[in-house]
Amino acid sequence: MERWRDIGELVVRAALDAANAGQALRRVWEPIDDGSLLILSIGKASVEMAAAAGDLLADRAFEGIVTAVPERMLRALDARWRVFPCDHPLATQRNLGAAAYIESRVRGFAENHAGHGQLLVLISGGGSAHLTLPAKGVSLAEYVELQRRLMLAGASINELNAVRKHAERLKGGRLAVLANSLRVRALVMSDVIGDPLDVIASGPLSPDPSTFADAIQVITRRGCHGMAPGADEVLERGMRGQVTETPKPGDSIFDHIDSQIIASNAAAVDAVAAALQSRYKIAQRRTGVTGEARDVARELVDAIAAEVESNQVPICIVWGGEPTVAVGQAKGRGGPSQEVALAAAIELERRRIDDARVVSFSTDGVDGPTSNAGGIGDAALCRELRAMGRDPVTMLGAHDSAAALELGRRLIRTGPTGTNVNHVFVAIAGV
Repeated sequence: MERWRDIGELVVRAALDAANAGQALRRVWEPIDDGSLLILSIGKASVEMAAAAGDLLADRAFEGIVTAVPERMLRALDARWRVFPCDHPLATQRNLGAAAYIESRVRGFAENHAGHGQLLVLISGGGSAHLTLPAKGVSLAEYVELQRRLMLAGASINELNAVRKHAERLKGGRLAVLANSLRVRALVMSDVIGDPLDVIASGPLSPDPSTFADAIQVITRRGCHGMAPGADEVLERGMRGQVTETPKPGDSIFDHIDSQIIASNAAAVDAVAAALQSRYKIAQRRTGVTGEARDVARELVDAIAAEVESNQVPICIVWGGEPTVAVGQAKGRGGPSQEVALAAAIELERRRIDDARVVSFSTDGVDGPTSNAGGIGDAALCRELRAMGRDPVTMLGAHDSAAALELGRRLIRTGPTGTNVNHVFVAIAGV
């Protein structure tokens, strides 16, 4: 396993180098005109992006606001920044306090600097949780429980965002409404497949194609109606036209906003493939992988097995994407990357493929509600678990991938990385 840990570290390093937030921002930086400037840095890469922006602006005066992963706050920012610790994936009271402060400051800044002020917004994955500000009449406790239940039910990012955009005050283009009198530039690190600006961080500066009706349908379809009465009431009032809809595509309010994607999952996949190509033949590179984590694992094993049949080994495939896990009532611990690793191990054993392994990595360093970043799956893991009296199939059914990988000493741990461009999956055979 030592060699495979080395390979896992190589995958992690390559992915994180490609998704380095500070470097990504520096690559696209353009001079900012003199005048009043407010900077918001939001999400898991917020501290790194803020630090880079601060360096590039040298001694220039500005007001900066950062919503930060608490573990990343060890990096010092100068006095121009006000830093708020925020939690993820579910918001806490401190998230709400940070979002309320942002709402107040953007509104005040826009009023005081109408027509000549500038707003620079640095957005990264996790920004949706950091910007949580429920609509009036919706308590944080009930809203967080609604979000938790939707996630457990396997709601997609688009489904979650339809609800967030209509039950909150800053998402779905509503931040653009507050900043309507300002020139706005947004630099965005994408944690969403296909890089849709209206989905990343729930699109605070982007037109929203979804509606109140869509949000209600999501809650009903996922069996969550009645779990947050305040949110239900807001959405139903919106359906009746009693709450203003989010701004839609074509609205002139977006004419003054310039948004740019500066890093994505595709760049991480390319970087990992480049790092591995001196050792293995890269048979496939693929992005946009979605679906239930265990289904992704089966597809990954199918793909590497097919490549082995038609090519010389050793051979490697590199995929990237955003699988989901529908946990339901299961009590296990894990996340999409860990579940891919365990499910791949089970599939490799079932197919009697002993010379292949799958490395699965969540680039933010936090896979699901755990402190793990991913894991390594192989057929031997299943045999080792059974020798300990544990059944890997049962553990997968309980969504207990973290425990399985920990018992097999196949976890990948990095801590919060200061970036987030989804997941990277590597399958290698013939070694």
